[in-house]
Amino acid sequence: MKTSTTSLILLVCFSLLVASSLAQPQYQIDATQNTQKPPSTNFLSFLPFPSPRTIPTNTHTMKTSTTSLILVCFSLLVASSLAQPQNQIDALMEFYNSTNGPYWYNNANWGKGLPCYYNWYGVSCDNNDNIIKVSLSSNKLIGSIPESFGQLSSLRQVYLRSNTIYGSIPQSFSNLTSLTDLNLYSNTLTGSFPEILFNLTSLQSLDISYNSLAGQIPDKFDSFTSLTSLQVNYNQFGGSVPLTILNGLSNCNIGLSNNKLSSIPWDQWTNSKALSNSTINLSVNKLSGTLSYQIYWPKNIDLSFNFFSGPLPELNTTTGIPKIRYLDLGSN
Repeated sequence: MKTSTTSLILLVCFSLLVASSLAQPQYQIDATQNTQKPPSTNFLSFLPFPSPRTIPTNTHTMKTSTTSLILVCFSLLVASSLAQPQNQIDALMEFYNSTNGPYWYNNANWGKGLPCYYNWYGVSCDNNDNIIKVSLSSNKLIGSIPESFGQLSSLRQVYLRSNTIYGSIPQSFSNLTSLTDLNLYSNTLTGSFPEILFNLTSLQSLDISYNSLAGQIPDKFDSFTSLTSLQVNYNQFGGSVPLTILNGLSNCNIGLSNNKLSSIPWDQWTNSKALSNSTINLSVNKLSGTLSYQIYWPKNIDLSFNFFSGPLPELNTTTGIPKIRYLDLGSN
């Protein structure tokens, strides 16, 4: 927005300055010839200033007018450079008020001027004054995230870990399509797994561990193509481990421990090589049954504190088990 506004101001200023520079020579020619020309119909005739025939003959006045035009244009450009979308400021202030902002550990400069120029604590901007990062971890935030937070559509990183944020993640988060990092670790979020997160296809790191989320984890993780860390530990999720996690998240650190997951769909784990370079923690769940011999096991896997039984998988090249660096089957 700022770029287009600045371009428009430059175009108008350039047109005014060109018109000013063309006006004096044309008037002097007309005065010398003592002729009266009809009103101008050239491309400058639409501009809101007098036609050349009515411009003063005084050279000093002409120079003063040109200088004034330059000063006006400069003022407009400065104002444009300081401009920031009001909806972003409003969204930040609503978030501040919704999370008990006056009592944060650090709320330096919040509510003062423009966030990017007054360095609101925890707020970072890009060169176009778009807010791209909100980092307020361990800052005594108490409250919920308002729907207006989704108006911060240029956000790339949100770090709100170790606070007391309750309720659910707003639906408006689906607007944050540039988001690469979302950390809500150790809050008091409730409800089901926030499916609107699957719209954030640029996510590289997602941490919603240590909350009170429950229900089944949706099987939609194939929408993530860049995810390198998925942490949903210490919640109340139950049911089956999603196939799109097992079949699709390669080179990813996956944490699903301390939930109530009850099964792994071994027979549908068709692309088990996908996790061959990943780490997955499924400890402290309610998983049971025997271990499959037919998969390529992840590089690191923790299955401790579950209810598995039966023989251990054999170490042979067919199953790919030699690729395992870490396997924990304790307390089964």
